[in-house]
Amino acid sequence: MLWAVTAWTTTGVERMRKAWLAERAQSAMRRASETNSEPDLDAAVRLLRRLHRATAHTDDGRTSLALSHFLLQRYELSGRKDDLDESTALLETVCERSDLPTALRPMAFHKLGTVLMRRHEASGADGDLRDAEAALRQAVSLHPPGDLRDQATDVLGVVLRMRFDRWGGVDVLEEAVAMGRRAVAPPGGVGSDRFSALNNLAVTLRIRNEHVGRLADLDEAVALGREALSVIAPGHPRLPSVRFNLGQALRLRAARTAPGPRSEQDLGEAVELLLSAAATLPPGSPERSRASAGLATAYRERFDNTGDERALEAAVRWTRDALTRAAGGRADRYAMLSNLGMALGARFRLRGSTQDLRDALEALQEAASALPDDHAAKPLVLAESGMLLWELHQRTGDRATLDGSVLVQSRALRLMPPQSPEVPGRRSNLGLALRTRGIRTGSIEDLDAAVREGKAAAEAEPRGSRRRPMVLSVLAGSHWARFGSNGERADLDDTIGAAEESVAGRSAADPGRAEALRTLGAALAARAGLAGNEHDRCRDLNQAVAVLREAAGTEGTAARLLVDSARRWGETAAALEDWEDAVEGFRTAVGALPTLAWPGIVRADQERLLAENDSLAQDAAAAALRARAPETALCLLEQGRGVIWSHLLDAEVARAEIGRLRQTPEGAELADRLEAIRQEMDTLDPLGPAGHPSAHASDTVG
Repeated sequence: MLWAVTAWTTTGVERMRKAWLAERAQSAMRRASETNSEPDLDAAVRLLRRLHRATAHTDDGRTSLALSHFLLQRYELSGRKDDLDESTALLETVCERSDLPTALRPMAFHKLGTVLMRRHEASGADGDLRDAEAALRQAVSLHPPGDLRDQATDVLGVVLRMRFDRWGGVDVLEEAVAMGRRAVAPPGGVGSDRFSALNNLAVTLRIRNEHVGRLADLDEAVALGREALSVIAPGHPRLPSVRFNLGQALRLRAARTAPGPRSEQDLGEAVELLLSAAATLPPGSPERSRASAGLATAYRERFDNTGDERALEAAVRWTRDALTRAAGGRADRYAMLSNLGMALGARFRLRGSTQDLRDALEALQEAASALPDDHAAKPLVLAESGMLLWELHQRTGDRATLDGSVLVQSRALRLMPPQSPEVPGRRSNLGLALRTRGIRTGSIEDLDAAVREGKAAAEAEPRGSRRRPMVLSVLAGSHWARFGSNGERADLDDTIGAAEESVAGRSAADPGRAEALRTLGAALAARAGLAGNEHDRCRDLNQAVAVLREAAGTEGTAARLLVDSARRWGETAAALEDWEDAVEGFRTAVGALPTLAWPGIVRADQERLLAENDSLAQDAAAAALRARAPETALCLLEQGRGVIWSHLLDAEVARAEIGRLRQTPEGAELADRLEAIRQEMDTLDPLGPAGHPSAHASDTVG
């Protein structure tokens, strides 16, 4: 009898302890749901773990489901992958139970699919993605009609979109869109989570636009994103994500439409939304790195549209921030590496820094190696890598590097879906590499192929698109190169026609406009040499001078292009015997030499770039003498030969300033850092002297 009383008492205490734990866990869960703060989530997880251990033999699955939910919520905030693994293990055990109550079974599969989806995002494991799809299809089939089934349908649509991102397949993408539409179809949507279904469908439509090219998808994505933003509760933890996705849709619409007030407004709003998302997401959140990456892309596109160097610097800075936050095996790290490669490639084209080219190639090659051959993103990463190999050839003159560029870009196009809106631009870039090889080797077959790729790109790129002027500029360059080989008037006329259309399709602020103007000016000057009468000759020469002058005066023009355009301006004005204008063109070219060989690149690169223009100062002085301005001639000669000397003088001044800085206690550390940077710049090795005259790549399409 004593034993029975003791047993009853022990059982009673145990029941009281479990009840007390359950009550505390309920309170902690309510608080964590309200605040979504890491300390409150920690408390909820800690208490639910204790309750789970205490009820291991009696729990019907509810405690396991609750614990898995808050582990996932904590992961969303902190990015702790062990939370995903623990949540997955709990849910897999629950789903395998034969005694699981019927009412809990659809929710268990629903949560398992969601957690596996997140784990795939974090690690890229293919098995997690397949298992997530299977679990969510089970959940959709088990849920009775209502909000919960709509929510499971919504998440299944997201998983199908991820499957498309991973392996492609238009049918999979179409099913993802259908699932998204089904989730948002019921009046009132999916309860309080309607914003989520709207947001997810908007993302899927944006992805479909990227791969199929329907502009209507972007318009609908923007409208759905705005609706999601209007119905989500203020302060909701998913609010930054909704802002981010709307910003991405606006950014892409700006890139897909012709330059003008609408695209500028879309891009400006996109930057504001992405900045807001990056600022409000918790530092440890996995979404934070995506927000930084999206913001970097928006800034790079702003640079593409305006030539604003500050936007390019912001793009590099935000991409590095994204990579830092994505450290540790994130599955989408390849995308951030690719973005970094493109941003550094753009900065290289603007400034000519060998280190930027090296870093860009390294980032893209790492991104390509991280992707399996069947990944849907592989073609774009290969295409970007191929264009940087072309850039590398421009520096080294290495034939194998150029062959590698053609090979890699050709492979990228073979892997790319034919309906992808990326195809025209990438064919244009391949044409550029083929053109370069044709010029280097004298291969008319390569030049013919370059023109063929350029024409196909121009025919496929819709009129009014932002990329069409770029494609036309490259096509003009290929016709110009073939004219140089065969001398046929038809190629010269096609050069002028394509260049004129390219110029007409660009705004005055478009930095790529200068490249098209330069090609147009060169072709007009060549046509003047073939003119049958003096009237036609002077007409073409005067028009050539006008467009070359405009090219040299375009804000944001790369230094190499500026020098080349201004030099041609001077030479063409000299052909007209307008010596004062010729001096002005040559003066502009000589004045840009310090920018061309700026101190931020290594000494050997400075010398190589100046060697490409070794006769410029003499030509400028000769024009000044013909203009009866001997003092100007002397100044231009001195200015042309004193570029590196002036940099050395500036360096001596900098060293003196660093020395004075070191004399103050508060400046000693800063002086040491500046000196270390200076020494690093002095010891960087260049890639080697260019073996051939340079070409410009302001209109490569990325």
